Amino acid sequence: MKEIIFGIKMKAKKNKRFILFFVGLAIIGFLAGSIFITILSKSDKVLVKNYMEEYMSLIKSNKINYFTSFTNASVNNFIFLFSIWILGMSIIGIPIILFIYFIKSFTLGFSITAILLKYRLKGCIIAFIYMLPSLFSFIWYTILVIFSIKFSLKLSHSILKRKSLDFKILFSNYLTILIITILFVFISICLETFAVPYGLHKILLLVK
Repeated sequence: MKEIIFGIKMKAKKNKRFILFFVGLAIIGFLAGSIFITILSKSDKVLVKNYMEEYMSLIKSNKINYFTSFTNASVNNFIFLFSIWILGMSIIGIPIILFIYFIKSFTLGFSITAILLKYRLKGCIIAFIYMLPSLFSFIWYTILVIFSIKFSLKLSHSILKRKSLDFKILFSNYLTILIITILFVFISICLETFAVPYGLHKILLLVK
C-alpha cells in the first residue's frame, strides 16, 4: 500500500498542470453550485429548505434509518466510480467524465451553500461535519478521474499513432487505482452514514 501511495505522489509531481486543471474545474463547479442556489425561485428554495429541515429533523430526533442511508450512499457512490472507470477505457469517454466530475463538484457547492443559508454562522460547523466525508471522497474521485482520462488518452494515442502498448501492465495499474479508490470511498461512506449523523445530532441539539 505504501508503495502504491508513493507511486501516486510521484505521478502527481509529474502531472502538476494536469492536476491544476482539475482543481480549477472543481472550483468552478463548486462556485457554480454555490451561486445556483442563490438564484433559484422562491418555490424551489422552499423545496430545498423543506428537504433539509426534514433530514435534519430526523437526525435531531435520532430517527435515521442507517441501513437505508448506507445502501443509498453505497449505490450512488459506486455507480459514480464504476461509470468513470469504465468511461476511461473508451476513447470518447473524456467529455462525459469531465461533465460527471463537474456535476459532482457542483452538487458539493450547492449542498454546503444550502446549509450555510439555512443555519447562517452556526451552519459553518454543521456544513463542515456534514460534508467532511464527501470532501474526503471527492479527493479520491479526483484521483480516479485523472487516471481515467490519462488511461483514455494513452489508448487514443496508441490507436491513432498505431503504437504498441503494454495493455496488461496499464490495465493492472488502472484496476489498482479503482480498488484503492473504492476502499477509501467505502471508509467515507461509513463515516457519512454512522459518524456524521451522531455528530450532527449533538450539534443540532444545541442549535435553536
